[in-house]
Amino acid sequence: WAGPNWPDAPTAARYRRAIQIPGTAHCALEFHRWAVRSLLRPDGLRYAAQMRTPIQAPVLHLHGRLDGALLPRTAAGSGEYVDAPYTFRVLEGVGHFPHEEAPQTFTTELLNWLA
Repeated sequence: WAGPNWPDAPTAARYRRAIQIPGTAHCALEFHRWAVRSLLRPDGLRYAAQMRTPIQAPVLHLHGRLDGALLPRTAAGSGEYVDAPYTFRVLEGVGHFPHEEAPQTFTTELLNWLA
């Protein structure tokens, strides 16, 4: 789901060390567990209602062309959930982690959008 050049060996080693910290792996996956088990619980219903509320602030959506977890053609529809200026950009050569796979490109896009 990441681009072909990420992670490099030092980054992979850093993530490997981090995920071994007690409790980290559990916490990293907790959102996915919570989203399923909370579908019919009050907190899950509140969350779902909030997620149906359109975003009322400008949005820059940077998405990796090689993202296999959320395909760009699927992500392209995200603007329907925004009631404000919405900018969608697909970054070539990167996957699900554009801020880490292409930090310079990501930063340039962000700074240009903020200007």
